[in-house]
Amino acid sequence: DPVVAASERSEGYRNYAMVNYLKSFGNIENSVEDVLDFYFHQCSISMSCRDLSNASIIFANDGKVMGSDREFLTGRQVKRINALMQTCGFYDEAGEFS
Repeated sequence: DPVVAASERSEGYRNYAMVNYLKSFGNIENSVEDVLDFYFHQCSISMSCRDLSNASIIFANDGKVMGSDREFLTGRQVKRINALMQTCGFYDEAGEFS
């Protein structure tokens, strides 16, 4: 959603500060603008409930899409990603949720 991405960009002061801080330590190789443009667009993806469930089913189905035996992620990878999302993916709500 380009409107949401533009809104995120116009209010992303902390994001700019954090990316510049990380870049000052050599942890970011790309331009700050490119990194944040990608980030703001990722934060503004528009999906229906069905789209979201289809996109995330592999995390609940051992790395496989429903109705398929094709493994996109190993069980170990799924476990790590799920742990990261649980502790970091809900911002302020992560602690309460966990």
